[in-house]
Amino acid sequence: MKVNVFLMIVSVIMVCWDCTAFSAQERQTSSPYSGTGLNCTIEGIGDVRIESPADGIFRVRVAVDGRFEESMMERYGIVRSDWPAGQQSVERPSPETLTLRTQAGLLSIDKNTGEMTLSDAAGNDIVKPIRLLNKQEDMRTDRVRWIVDRFRAYSGQPDSEVLYLSGYVKPNTIIGQPEKLNRSPQETAADEPAMTLDPFGAVFAVSPTEKFYGLGAASGERIQHRGHAYRIWAEYFSMNGYDKNYARFEQTEGPCPFLMSTAGWGLFVNSPALSFFDAAAYQSDEVFFWGPQGQIDFFLFVNDSLAGLIDLYTQVTGRPRLLPVWGYGLSFVGNITQNQYETLEDSRLFREHDIPCDIYGLEPQWMKQFYDISHQKEWDLKRFSMFDFMGKDGTMVGALERIGFKLSLWLCVDDDLTIEEERQIATRQGGLDAFPKDAPQGWFEHLKKFVNQGVAAFKIDPSKIIETHFDRKYFNGQTDLQMHNLTQTLMHKQMQQGFEQFTQ
Repeated sequence: MKVNVFLMIVSVIMVCWDCTAFSAQERQTSSPYSGTGLNCTIEGIGDVRIESPADGIFRVRVAVDGRFEESMMERYGIVRSDWPAGQQSVERPSPETLTLRTQAGLLSIDKNTGEMTLSDAAGNDIVKPIRLLNKQEDMRTDRVRWIVDRFRAYSGQPDSEVLYLSGYVKPNTIIGQPEKLNRSPQETAADEPAMTLDPFGAVFAVSPTEKFYGLGAASGERIQHRGHAYRIWAEYFSMNGYDKNYARFEQTEGPCPFLMSTAGWGLFVNSPALSFFDAAAYQSDEVFFWGPQGQIDFFLFVNDSLAGLIDLYTQVTGRPRLLPVWGYGLSFVGNITQNQYETLEDSRLFREHDIPCDIYGLEPQWMKQFYDISHQKEWDLKRFSMFDFMGKDGTMVGALERIGFKLSLWLCVDDDLTIEEERQIATRQGGLDAFPKDAPQGWFEHLKKFVNQGVAAFKIDPSKIIETHFDRKYFNGQTDLQMHNLTQTLMHKQMQQGFEQFTQ
């Protein structure tokens, strides 16, 4: 099962431009996808690997330390890694150029400069040049200073890129969150990882007529992004977005590092890390993405239509899933104070007035402990008569079903979702015996009893996992800097998989 990436979404290291001449060592490599790929070792950039997992799709990676490691997106099944065999070939159109050709298009790299060109099947240039940004790119260039200043959050913090690029600014306390996260800048900086990882990014030359779409819910104001820039970092815009002293830029609860152009090309950044997309805002003839920490790893797509580009993108990240028919109907969420009687009275009135509502949702008052984020959730039996001896037909759930309603329960989560992901990997690889026996159960396990009672859906509030966690070290060894955006996708993945496996 593949899950569409949302989302996808760090620290800054200062480096200087290396003005020495570039040199390249080329070699053809066996692609893990479908046969043929190419590698170039380019001084000043690193080892560059170009592969084509399918026709019209190219993957570009840079490993400054010589290692091409599995991305977190691949490890957790967000990005596809099993591809059928295809037809590609490596060509050398000139002594300075290497080209990986597929039936739909080709990607060429200059061995001296590292610049790339994306072309269609006929050899017509679509994007030229494509320049890679890595640790040799001066982090004090005008472009990077512009992106840093544009996304400067909370002017009351000291002048530190690390603080406001990582999202470690103006933490909030939400309902049901007892601890306070407000900390001094010195305490926050002390928890930052060592500034040893490299920035990543690329610049794409674009034509004056191109329009750009995508980036998930990065904007609530527009769907065409040319002339604008966005931060790929999930956060509650309702908490901070209206505070102009905090953020002078659009915030998003659902960013996705995928951008597509009307000129016939698309881009997907294969990383959940904090990144920024500029759709010809800084410079009218360039698109670029940049992140302060990570490795260059992105997919390029070639197709002459937006629909075709979306088709190629979803080959990488998975096709959208259809909901049950009732999932597309009207969903009503009752008042947070109401009880069983008021819930049933609302549902009766919907039917009496011929309002075609399909889902009835309860807010956190259904729980014995208000806003319970634990795995020991129970019904508040003073409000809702959900005794086991009654059976589903004798409860509110059965009554709702008899008049055509599905029941949805609100949930709040702060689980370390990498535990279940690593448990599933250990199970597939036969190493579950070595997996820690005291590791907490998977998120969906404690919801099975409610599904058995007839609950048909859950409203997931990311709540604490969408907040910044200064001190968290995830089970997989990563920090919040790497995992913040990915946890939003893992939450939905584990809910979908858990429901499907338990009810099939």
